[in-house]
Amino acid sequence: MKRALYAGGFTAIVVVALVVFARRHPARADDVPATHADRQQPEREPERPRALEAEVTQLRGELGALRLAVAATAAEGSAAHKPKTAAEIAAEDERKMAEVQDALASRMARESKDGAWSEKMEGDITRLFDRKPLPGATLRSVTCKTSGCQVDVEHADTTSQRGLAFAMGMEEPFLSAGAVYYRYADVPQPSTTVYLIRQGATIPKPTTVSN
Repeated sequence: MKRALYAGGFTAIVVVALVVFARRHPARADDVPATHADRQQPEREPERPRALEAEVTQLRGELGALRLAVAATAAEGSAAHKPKTAAEIAAEDERKMAEVQDALASRMARESKDGAWSEKMEGDITRLFDRKPLPGATLRSVTCKTSGCQVDVEHADTTSQRGLAFAMGMEEPFLSAGAVYYRYADVPQPSTTVYLIRQGATIPKPTTVSN
């Protein structure tokens, strides 16, 4: 009888111990062995929302368009800042000089003479050419107005024409002038129109815009 009680009591103690252990250490899902049915079912990937996929596609398209726009802008900037050749610079300078000379000729045609100053300047320039400072150069006309003088010179050859600026630059009244411009022509023979700007007179500015 005592043995039966002991056996029953021992069994009860084991059962209680197992219950307590189970409560303190619950079984995890990965500890449970997979059944045959579980192993047969393939894992499913989560489906991406269609709205998100559409947004990603749109963003990729916008990014591509932005890259093309940036590339085009860079190409335009590179072309705009392309260095000019020596020929282009010379042609641009020639256009600007022609504009200034045209403006001077137009101003001389509109102006009137400045009394004693005009008379003195015309006399000084005439006497200068009478002394023949440059062989082969002949004074054809000289007219002095309010802002300066226009001097027309004819040359025997191109050598005389090329030497005019140096020869006149060393003589009065050209030496003390505000500025001097030379316009050369070859037809029908070498000739030069000289624009002598009076001290203090304004000098026309070219309107040609550089690209």
